Amino acid sequence: MSQSTLPVKHVWRADELLELRNRGIKLLARLDYMNVVQLARNDNGEEIVVKSLRHGSNELQMLQTLISMSSPRNRVVPCELLPCEVTTLAVMPALHPLHASSTSFTIEEIMDIMGQMIEAVDFMHEHHIAFGDVAFDNTIRSIEATLTQIGPWSIPSKRIYLIDFEAARSFPKGPGEGIRINDWIDYGGHFEPPEGRGEVDPYSYDVYSLGQSIFEFCNYKSFSVPCSLGSVVDSMRSDNPLQRPTIRRISQMFPALRYWAINMHWLYRTLPRPLAGSIDYYGWRLLSVFI
Repeated sequence: MSQSTLPVKHVWRADELLELRNRGIKLLARLDYMNVVQLARNDNGEEIVVKSLRHGSNELQMLQTLISMSSPRNRVVPCELLPCEVTTLAVMPALHPLHASSTSFTIEEIMDIMGQMIEAVDFMHEHHIAFGDVAFDNTIRSIEATLTQIGPWSIPSKRIYLIDFEAARSFPKGPGEGIRINDWIDYGGHFEPPEGRGEVDPYSYDVYSLGQSIFEFCNYKSFSVPCSLGSVVDSMRSDNPLQRPTIRRISQMFPALRYWAINMHWLYRTLPRPLAGSIDYYGWRLLSVFI
């Protein structure tokens, strides 16, 4: 790419800086290459994040839509929108990127993370919104053991939120109703659609991306995935979008999967993995018939 075609980094405008200064917010450090996201500190000394969004941008429109939906199932990052001359500043709590965690995870924690992500995507699909870029890079989490107050926001312990809505889109129909897009490349996503870029079901692509995110996260953390859980994740990662379950179906089966995977985990500590895996896998297959 020639230097003349490189994307231009954002330069924070005087009106943006004035708006922040009037609210006692001081920018501290750039958090992204394009310089639209900055770590900041409010007048209480708490770390927050500020993102500059152009008026009329897809991300701003989707963020405005999502934060207007009051529901405990809504996992959009809590934020305050500050209109400026040509941009709107999204001010949000500074939480911890899920992918950057250096700790190991138990089966209970893995299932909690997966359950929250399923809930987040299911809520969006219920409202005919595809996230378009499901990835743990776009996920933040409170690591505190108790409720935390940051600015005006009360952040529950271990709660997960979604950030970055550049690829999110609203559609006239929901999952399984024939929606296809042929402009995936214009919006992008962390993962290449295995079915190709030409005719992508955006809802099924979200399911694929969630499954791939969980798969890669467990591998990165060297977490030994129970065969029951692995079979569900593999179905989400199917190359054939018609063979992937909907997020609603995954949500319906998840309480049983969580209970099963946690309670079967002892098998892997007491039996050889091939034997434990067979018991776990075929037991789950039988149970899932009745869900």
